[in-house]
Amino acid sequence: MRPAGRAPQQVRPLTLTRHYTKHAEGSVLV
Repeated sequence: MRPAGRAPQQVRPLTLTRHYTKHAEGSVLV
């Protein structure tokens, strides 16, 4: 068991935020 309570095979939730910065092409926040 990991400190966050996740099982070893369980992945963290993942979100992608498109257009994170206004002027950088292909900007993404992971």
